[in-house]
Amino acid sequence: MRRSLVLLQKELLDFLSGKAWIIALLLPLFITFLFTMVYRESEQQQFRIGTVKNPDPILKPLLIASDFETVQYPNLKNAQEALEKDEIDGVIYRQKSLNRYTFMAKGSNMAQSATIVTALNAALIRIYSKESIPHIELKTTGPAVQNISSLALPLWLIQIILTTCLLQSTATIAEEKAKHTLHAILVSPAKLSDYFTAKILWNTMIGLASVLLTTWLTRSYYNPVYLISFTALGCLVYTSAALFIGLLSPQPLLARTFSTVLYLISALPLMLKNTRLAWGNLLNFLPTFSLIQGLERAVLQQPWQVSSLPLLAIMAAETVLLLTILSAILKKNIDF
Repeated sequence: MRRSLVLLQKELLDFLSGKAWIIALLLPLFITFLFTMVYRESEQQQFRIGTVKNPDPILKPLLIASDFETVQYPNLKNAQEALEKDEIDGVIYRQKSLNRYTFMAKGSNMAQSATIVTALNAALIRIYSKESIPHIELKTTGPAVQNISSLALPLWLIQIILTTCLLQSTATIAEEKAKHTLHAILVSPAKLSDYFTAKILWNTMIGLASVLLTTWLTRSYYNPVYLISFTALGCLVYTSAALFIGLLSPQPLLARTFSTVLYLISALPLMLKNTRLAWGNLLNFLPTFSLIQGLERAVLQQPWQVSSLPLLAIMAAETVLLLTILSAILKKNIDF
């Protein structure tokens, strides 16, 4: 244990003196920028509608909806000028004929504006119809996803784990092997198991810290049991894979190539998760598939479920299997 702590100190010094800290910090900052400037803004944006001062009473029930922000102008000309300056998204005003209104918008926003006009006309029918019109309400089962960020965040968290624990770690291990740094460690009292322990603990701490930093910067709410459990096991799996690739590859370039291929294969479950395939259950044996399910439950703040235990068990078994095979190979033929 003492030798593992010494190797952990080495990992800390290498982390601070190299480029790894930049990647570990850059990813949370980049994801925070996306959530702040793209996702959250698109979710919270209201459609700004310009009207002439004291709008027609017929329109008032529509313009007080939470999805719209009404801006009043002294006359139609001022409202049209504001539309040209992109201060508002559209202008609504009465035509000369009875009960006819015009919604003016820029051609670049035609698709969005057409949707708004359709929704406004449907609302007018419901409000002012003399007869009762049948109305269909939406009801969903299971947890409801409130916004796009709830869907996007787990995908970005997986990218953090894959980058820090697989790509970056594989490159570091391969370089240590090429520079004979690993040989110097193994001729010391430290054992190969100490090296494995230090690498796994360090990458797990860095991966977990980056994930927690991202959730804090993006002000995301999550189930801590799911987040910590699945993130830690995800770091264990991909650090074990990085050790396997980095130590068995004859050259650092080949190790980076193998880790990139594994990265692309690991992204496959993210694309096939919602598809109906006869062999879809086989995806459970890919770590990313179990990881995405666990992180989604964390972001959706679901209570702990017994069904999560098989996912955790599969990921833990994959970690043990990789390390066991790697240890057996290296004990028979250690050539650094």
